Amino acid sequence: MAYPLRQHSFDRQFDRSQQINEALVAVPGCRAVNAERSALELPVGSADGSALVVRVALGPAFPGEAPSMVVSPPIRHPWVDISGSISPPSLFSWGQNKKVRLASVLLQVREELGSRLRTPAHPQPPSMAGPRLGPSPTGVPEVPGSFPALARMPTDQLVQAVSDLRAFASLLEWTENQLQMTKSVTDAWQQNERLAEDNLALCDEMSDLSNQIAIVRSSEFVPAEARFRELYARQQSILEHQAPKVLLERLERAAADAEAASDALLAQPPAASEPLEAWIDRYLRARTAFHLRDIKLRVARQTIPQAV
Repeated sequence: MAYPLRQHSFDRQFDRSQQINEALVAVPGCRAVNAERSALELPVGSADGSALVVRVALGPAFPGEAPSMVVSPPIRHPWVDISGSISPPSLFSWGQNKKVRLASVLLQVREELGSRLRTPAHPQPPSMAGPRLGPSPTGVPEVPGSFPALARMPTDQLVQAVSDLRAFASLLEWTENQLQMTKSVTDAWQQNERLAEDNLALCDEMSDLSNQIAIVRSSEFVPAEARFRELYARQQSILEHQAPKVLLERLERAAADAEAASDALLAQPPAASEPLEAWIDRYLRARTAFHLRDIKLRVARQTIPQAV
């Protein structure tokens, strides 16, 4: 029975080793990082010196599970999420299409990311703060990481901007206009003002609702709570009288009383004025009552054993 399992494990290990060998040979620049060859690196570069590194992790279940790939540094691309994880379309059919192998996936990633690096960026007009950036989702403009126009300014102009307060203010105002920072900040301020007004309106509404709830509680809650407690106490009282243990005790007392009554009647001879038949009839009724109550007690003990 263990032979098919060993054969399956051997086939999987052989396929794993074969796919890794194919990737190392067929994909230019691909190399193994560790001795187990569970981690691979694939450099992706371009003629202008831009470089990316795709790190491939092969889990213990590979090729039963798809490889995971991360590009460093992360780039903007439909296949790449914010953490740099790559999800090429070929991975969606991993394990279903036998033609989808590790080498083909890496070649696809290398070609796609390399083409993005080789694509020239759109030329942008000179600007003191680089490309114009729109407002972020929070409404506040993003600050660019570089200022190419400042780097191209002559040294004497930079010295004048630093040493002359008016020149610096003029340069700052022009930069704000280029980035549209003033408009973005104004829009964000107006939006925050509208949100604050809406929140104040909600506060008034919540206050009114709190007052209404307080009125309802004071007028209806207290009587309803008192009525509930009264009914609950009544229910508990009824349950105490109808509890199995209480019922058994009542049946025991009733049987004992009937037996005592019949025994007392037997111990007392009939009066001279009472016919014997009448005395016997009274005694039989007393014993019948005792036996009926005793039968009820025995049945109760059998049907309610947990209460004994």
